[in-house]
Amino acid sequence: MLASASEGFTPADIAHAARTVSQAQFERTVDTGTRAAPTTDDYLDTIRDTKPTVSAAMAQEFAQQTQKFARI
Repeated sequence: MLASASEGFTPADIAHAARTVSQAQFERTVDTGTRAAPTTDDYLDTIRDTKPTVSAAMAQEFAQQTQKFARI
């Protein structure tokens, strides 16, 4: 579920989403005084709000260049 939601994300994009969720849970814990654990929905919401660093067009262009300039 999380993998398909983060399709096209770079490792840095995924790390950013994870840090964002972690920070939100920390703030919720401080605000409520009760330890808050992240849920799958927390991650999915954050992934939905995170724009991938590499667009589909950029990835396609990179793949074409890789094919064009690859050594045989």
